[in-house]
Amino acid sequence: MKTININIPQEWNSLSDQSIQKIACLFHNEEPSASFYYKLMYAVLNLRWWHLKRQYNLYKLFKNVALSELLKHLSFLTNTASLTRFLPELNINNKKYFSPGKRLHNISAAQFAFCEDLFFYYNQTKDIEYLRYIAAALYLASKESFNKDTIENKLEVFSEVSDDFLLSLALSYKGSTLEIQKLYPKIFKKTTAGKTSLKESKPKAPGFEEIIVLVTKESDLFSNLKQTESTNVHVFLKEFTRLLKKKTNEK
Repeated sequence: MKTININIPQEWNSLSDQSIQKIACLFHNEEPSASFYYKLMYAVLNLRWWHLKRQYNLYKLFKNVALSELLKHLSFLTNTASLTRFLPELNINNKKYFSPGKRLHNISAAQFAFCEDLFFYYNQTKDIEYLRYIAAALYLASKESFNKDTIENKLEVFSEVSDDFLLSLALSYKGSTLEIQKLYPKIFKKTTAGKTSLKESKPKAPGFEEIIVLVTKESDLFSNLKQTESTNVHVFLKEFTRLLKKKTNEK
């Protein structure tokens, strides 16, 4: 058999925007199976109908290489959640809404608090409408600032955003928040593996809005609640970490 040359991306952030959306839909709509993994390979390569030569090469690959071998090249999709870039912009009714920065580096504490609760509820229910709220909170027009009190009005515009886009947003958000959790282990403590109790506690939303109020009261860095809410999320989380360490040292 002649050598078949196919370039397969090996990390989430190297995938094209189109591939990310296709993969997000597959993860949401289908269970793992042979058919699922073949579709996943097509999505990773972002094959279109006019890519005749690439499609032929992939056909030969499927015919001559075992699925178990092909899966080794897709393991980064199923074993990691490291997508940290967001699809760059939304264009709705000739108005552009720009994405947050990679790893959510440029959002406010209030945006983070708002989205964390919504993402928790999405994970609990898989209701895509929670993702629509997150999109409205993170994708802002030029000179627009986040305001949770006006989100409902903005949803009328964001009703046109496709499910494909929203599902890809979920992947980007998850990867970015996992990066944030690694940076602030004092705040995001891991549950001890295998630890059980007689009474299982019901999962709760993160509740960062309450934490913002608490930090405002205890910190000298912020003079009022509005300032805390509008500060960069990393500035806020660093200050919250400092307060937690201070409290631990005082015991």
